[in-house]
Amino acid sequence: MLFFKDKETLANHLDIVEKALPGKTTLPILNNIFVEKNNDNLTFLSTNLEIGVRSSMKLDNEEESKKESSKEQVLIPAKIIPIVKHLPSNEKVEINIDKDSYSVGIKGGESQFYLKGINAEEYPVFKEEEPSKKPLILKEKELKETIRRTIFATSSDEGRPAFTGVLVLMENNSLSFIASDTYRLVMQSMEIEKWEYEEEKFLIPARSLRELMKLLRDSDDEVYIYPLEKQLVFSFNHIFFYTRLLEDNFPDFRKVIPASCVTKAIVDKEKFEEIIRRASLLSDNISKVVKLQLKENVIYVSVSSEIGKMEENITLEEKEGEEIDILLNVRFLMDVLKIVETQNIEIKFNGREAPTILRPEKEEDFIYLVLPIKVEQPL
Repeated sequence: MLFFKDKETLANHLDIVEKALPGKTTLPILNNIFVEKNNDNLTFLSTNLEIGVRSSMKLDNEEESKKESSKEQVLIPAKIIPIVKHLPSNEKVEINIDKDSYSVGIKGGESQFYLKGINAEEYPVFKEEEPSKKPLILKEKELKETIRRTIFATSSDEGRPAFTGVLVLMENNSLSFIASDTYRLVMQSMEIEKWEYEEEKFLIPARSLRELMKLLRDSDDEVYIYPLEKQLVFSFNHIFFYTRLLEDNFPDFRKVIPASCVTKAIVDKEKFEEIIRRASLLSDNISKVVKLQLKENVIYVSVSSEIGKMEENITLEEKEGEEIDILLNVRFLMDVLKIVETQNIEIKFNGREAPTILRPEKEEDFIYLVLPIKVEQPL
């Protein structure tokens, strides 16, 4: 196998598959990148058994040193990634692989490296199959934003694996991403074309979605999403992204979403975020409590901890219902305010010991639910 490619293009493909390389593994074979040359098509693949990433490119006539109908495969150590990145700029890269010894020669300009490759026969290659039915099609930027708006609410507690993932729910013409750490819940929904597969629920590890989000661009290009055995596939640009699914059951989140509220407030998002950020400076490191009081047309924000006290207020844009005071986790408030981009935010209160709901004003397809500090029972 012998091919040439400019350093930047090659480095880009290697950077893509690097996302699936394991940090630590008991299977040394996974610390390699699977490389396949099939005529004029060159494919790179890596996996940590939770996700797999495949990136492909075409080799033009100049880059093909030999026209062969046979398929050539090899495992190249992941060390090739920093090697290519540090090769001289504006130089083409030559990679020469000995079929017998699997020795890998890498040349860029006057720089030469040699790595010990491995036979690829035992590498767990992810299947590259076309969808059996019509896939879900989203824009890259649309999917990226949906992940960003939900993934922050997942849990890192491996003892409750269902909450370390994001539930992707496809019901007829509706798509929802739902995440919870048992003390808060977020849901982002949108209308889609009818989902044609029997499987409607997919619990995706948050780690997988974080790596996927790094690969997605702020682009209108299409992403094709479909199930494949016990995985979900995201195909876009020249990339195939595979993720395994969590087998735990996500609880019925609809039971914890109140159907009504006792108080509704509309507040300027930017001003409210600034106040909450200042309140976080004095909140206790353990409970991170902030107190919200609604009186007449004003919301009062206060914090009292061993460090000191802080009080501030802001006039509401609108208010309906009863006066109320409630204790909330200041970090939970900050998390949602960071992702809201509307001018105003809507807050619905359901009593001192009932969930509080926040959402961008007039965005009915997004909901963020937070349990008050005094509620001892999680979701």
